Amino acid sequence: MILFAARLLPSIAMLALGVAGLAKSPDLQSFAASLQGWKIVPPGWEIGLAPAIVAAEVTVAVLWFLWIGSRGLLVAALLLLLLVTGAFGAEAIIARSPDCHCYGILLRHENHQSSLRTLMTRNILLMAFLSAGLVTACRRPHHPEAAS
Repeated sequence: MILFAARLLPSIAMLALGVAGLAKSPDLQSFAASLQGWKIVPPGWEIGLAPAIVAAEVTVAVLWFLWIGSRGLLVAALLLLLLVTGAFGAEAIIARSPDCHCYGILLRHENHQSSLRTLMTRNILLMAFLSAGLVTACRRPHHPEAAS
């Protein structure tokens, strides 16, 4: 059960992050354009923010699968999801439920991308998976020299 919580659940969340980043990457212009419509994103920031989000999602996921069990990567993924979820929630409160293009080309044909409930539920579930891995990782003794 501990292995399930420590490895599998966080790996599912990391896979979702990586897929989200990879799905947005072929059409960064569309993702940036969706951010341009957000009230909380200052004008012009979408140009740098879109590739930064994609890079963060893909980097954290790839590094996780190279070094499964890294507490730092669990924390990084949790912070990334908290930031994205918080921004989405703030935009929904200030303006409207935004179109996030969260899974880029994979969900282009579906209309439910802008559903606040769907995004919040998914991200809370992913954060729970990452938290389960972090909790079990914190219970195990950390031996950095054993990793070498």
